[in-house]
Amino acid sequence: MERERSNDVCEKLASELLSSSISDVKCPKDAFEFDTHWRRACTTTKSQIRYLKTIPGDKYRQIFKVEGSLSKLGEIIQALSIERKENSNPEYDDFVFKALQGLMRVKGISMAIAFLDEELELDVAKQLCEDLILSAKSDKREVSFTPEDARKILEKFAAEQD
Repeated sequence: MERERSNDVCEKLASELLSSSISDVKCPKDAFEFDTHWRRACTTTKSQIRYLKTIPGDKYRQIFKVEGSLSKLGEIIQALSIERKENSNPEYDDFVFKALQGLMRVKGISMAIAFLDEELELDVAKQLCEDLILSAKSDKREVSFTPEDARKILEKFAAEQD
């Protein structure tokens, strides 16, 4: 009986801790705060996407203002791609586009792209951009970006591969 109560208490505490950590997630102020939260709390693709959704596209440049501070680019791309496979809809495509567009404006993005693993991360990034281009071209999809907008991001990834 006492063991059951302690299990209930543990489950309740774990549930409260999880829900409070999810609801307390805010847009990071800088790269250090981003990296710390990413390492500690973003252990699943869903939690990574939830965290990325707290960052407006125009804030990436401010958060990663120190050149070389974008060490998680590959992981960000992987999370965006994995979630898109499970959640392909116009709203999510808009989110992915705005996140990638914001990342492309970060100082030193070329260096961050150069450090991507070619097969695991760079190819995934390029495929993600190609999927966005197709989404923007589709008559059935209403997205806020044009195929040309997505192509510009693809070109940044492709330029680093050459």
